[in-house]
Amino acid sequence: MSRELLQKVINKGTEDNLNVFFQDVSNYYAEFEDDLSNCDDDQFTNFQATGEIVFNPNEKLVVVTADIAGDLPERSGK
Repeated sequence: MSRELLQKVINKGTEDNLNVFFQDVSNYYAEFEDDLSNCDDDQFTNFQATGEIVFNPNEKLVVVTADIAGDLPERSGK
């Protein structure tokens, strides 16, 4: 099921798809919302943290979404 969810994230990239994907692949994923609009700039807006996986007290993966003003180059980490 993870492969199908990942394809949805790649094709549509919605926050709901991201949360479902990370919940499917990790028992440690926790959803939360945090407005990160202070990180906005000319190319990226509406930064939002949607969840995280805590590996240990000093390491975690935070899932963040943002809107882009234009196309991303092929080499970017879409």
